[in-house]
Order: sequence, then structure tokens, then C-alpha cells
Amino acid sequence: INCRQFGDIRLDSHPADFYPETTGNRLWINLSASKLLVVADRSAKAVLRSWPVSVETSTGSNRAIAVDETNRRIFITTWRPARLAVLSADSGVRVDDRQTVNDPESISYDGANRRIYITGNDSFIDVVMQVSPDKYEPLTRVQTAPASRTSLFLPALARFCVAVPKSAGRNAELQVFVVDRS
Repeated sequence: INCRQFGDIRLDSHPADFYPETTGNRLWINLSASKLLVVADRSAKAVLRSWPVSVETSTGSNRAIAVDETNRRIFITTWRPARLAVLSADSGVRVDDRQTVNDPESISYDGANRRIYITGNDSFIDVVMQVSPDKYEPLTRVQTAPASRTSLFLPALARFCVAVPKSAGRNAELQVFVVDRS
């Protein structure tokens, strides 16, 4: 593999997660400690703007990010309290906000089914339905193994994978769930 650094985008704090736009040059960067969402231009390697994302009572930080490019929505999870925030990708305005799994670690958006999948520290997958670009409702909560926080949605395979850490009496494993098509 031939790797070389392409460039830098200077940030004020640690990037917890990021999402590159597939149809343009924007890069959304979740700055956890600053409780900000940064919008950067990948070509110019520059920050364009930033928006606050924490909820008023938040003592924690924002963590995971997913994007619905079609409807121009950004999904961000926060810790303490555990929330899912939905923001406009154009203005940063919060269009929805709701409770989610404890200590959310990973989030994925399933555009074909209009679903958001969130995993955290309380052994569940929260599945949230996108009713409209501005309205989201809980669909179901699926049990996973203890401390299964890290996950990945594979749209081409219609599979949702959850990493299970090794614990007393249990080996590490990868749980794979079939995603029903709507």
C-alpha cells in the first residue's frame, strides 16, 4: 500500500467521529469535547462553520455521527443524557431530539428503510424510524450481549453487525443481524 498524507484540516479539539459527504466536498466532524459539529470543505482543507449540538442539560459530550444526504439530515448521539439529535445539514438547526440507549457509541443510517440504528453500553440496539425528514419515532429495541457498543450497518448485505467484547464466561464475537427490508 502506498500511503501519503493528503492534507490537514485544523480543529480546536479532538474529533470523535466524522462523515465525508459522498455527493460533494463537505466533511462533517463531531468535536466531542467542544460539543460542536464542524462543517469542513475537503478540497479546500478548511473549516466552513461550526454548530453547537449538546442538549441543555448535557454534562457529557457528543459522540457518533451518521448522515442522510438525500434529506440533508445529520444524526448525532450525545452522552449524559443519552440522546439522538437530528440536525439540518444546511443550517445546523435541530429538527428532532429523543432519548436513546445508554452511552451511545455507534450510529448508522439505513436510507433504504429510513431507519437509524444506535448501539451503546446497555446491551441494546435502538432502531428509530424516520417518519419524515423532521420527524423520528422509536421502532424497536433489540437485545444484544453485554457491553456491545460498537456496530456497523452493511447496506449492500442488509446486515447489522455488533462487536461483542470478551467478558467473564463469554468469548468475544461478532453478532450479525438480518435487516428486514420495508
